[in-house]
Amino acid sequence: MIDNPAFAVEILNRILRNTQEGTILLKSILDEKGRVTDFEYLLINTAALNILNKKEEEVVGHRMLELFPGVKPAGLFQQYVKVVETGENIQEETFYDFDGLNVWFRIKVSKVQDGLLINFTDISDLKHALLENKRSQKLYSILIKCLPGVEMALIDRDSKLIICEGSPLKAIIGDQKVEKGQDLHHIVHKEEADLLLPLVKAAFKGDSQRRELEWEDKLFRLSFVPIREEWGSISHVLVLSEDISIFRNSQNDLRNKIYALESANESLEQFAYVASHDLQEPLRKIRAFGDRLSTKYAEQLEGSGKDYIERMQNAAARMQVLINDLLKYSRVGRFKEPFQAINLAELIRDITNDLETTIADTEAKIVIKELPVLEAEPLQLRQLFQNLISNALKFRQPEVSPEVIVQCEEPSAAELEELANYQSTRNYYKIVVTDNGIGFDEKYLDRIFNIFQRLHGRSEYKGTGIGLAICRKIAENHGGTISANSTPGKGSSFYVILPEHQNVEL
Repeated sequence: MIDNPAFAVEILNRILRNTQEGTILLKSILDEKGRVTDFEYLLINTAALNILNKKEEEVVGHRMLELFPGVKPAGLFQQYVKVVETGENIQEETFYDFDGLNVWFRIKVSKVQDGLLINFTDISDLKHALLENKRSQKLYSILIKCLPGVEMALIDRDSKLIICEGSPLKAIIGDQKVEKGQDLHHIVHKEEADLLLPLVKAAFKGDSQRRELEWEDKLFRLSFVPIREEWGSISHVLVLSEDISIFRNSQNDLRNKIYALESANESLEQFAYVASHDLQEPLRKIRAFGDRLSTKYAEQLEGSGKDYIERMQNAAARMQVLINDLLKYSRVGRFKEPFQAINLAELIRDITNDLETTIADTEAKIVIKELPVLEAEPLQLRQLFQNLISNALKFRQPEVSPEVIVQCEEPSAAELEELANYQSTRNYYKIVVTDNGIGFDEKYLDRIFNIFQRLHGRSEYKGTGIGLAICRKIAENHGGTISANSTPGKGSSFYVILPEHQNVEL
């Protein structure tokens, strides 16, 4: 127990100065009839001064309506008066867009003698994060709508449907209507629950699940894909439903159809990874900057609003770049052009002419050896080799002039047998693009051809990590493949195997 009043006051002041919550003590100003006409500031702590962007001498001893006249149109002044008159505390969240402030507050107001004690915190970052989360959920829905024939649901750990597009659970619960916000346990009956809930539970443990189920003479494939947060924990499960009944109609092409479906499902899983990581990365940036401002630079926030907004805009711009690159990836093969006989040497020379400025700036040397003529879609083949040569120039070693060699070799029998649609009656070429750049560790070989996979930070090299994924898709569209080998610090070689003639349309 503290017997010294002065010491007790000093302890209280220290607590108020160091708490993260804004605290204000006010005295009521009354007119001759005893009605509250204003409030005078008696005490304000450091946290409150930082939030309100004020100095102590600018506040203590001054009146509320003098400093913050916006409390009246905001409706706060009337509530403060009511607390004084009734003695009833209030607690709420409010947005204050007056007096040079643009802040979300969580406030608690209580009566102290004839005045008020106000405790408040700035929850703007939380509110913006919630808004961005809603936008991210909308992005899920928009991107899913771009995938024809796919219906989806996003389930959280409370078994609630956060997003529901179409009838993704039709194969399990039939025509029963399912809406956003519903609880899975309230939707399914016991027999249905015995089938559905274990799949969801397994996905929340990190194991993707797939089932093929029949309903009214139709065959559906259901995929349950875990969605991870940036720190690795699983926050949601993405349920994808596809009607694959069409594959029953033709036994002759069933194998090719199943292969195409497996590839589509793999792309969908990659999409779930993209949606839970790269497409949300700008949001994580916004949160990170907000955290830094609130924890490290709380006392330096004066005049920093412009920088805060600029950082949020940069994060939003990066999200737009990611979405645009995702669209580029999805367009490969969708816009079909006739196959043409392409002189590959002339094509590479055209590409080097387009990259003339970069080649001159880096003092690069491009060696084009004897290359074949083969049938291909011109724009796609150009994009494939331009991506490879551009990468060779970009990932160069410091103080070393890039050297890129493009040549043709005969593929081995083992390499040809690994082609998904290998036909022994067709002639194949192996085009090799070799550079003397920084190289990479081959343990990442399986990653580099996946969409939005990067081995280097954005501060080191620009790009979103989609170029090699596009290369692989183009090679596969032409009945070929792409692979690589590399040694860190000694450069890389990329091998593109393509048939000489195409006997199917893109």
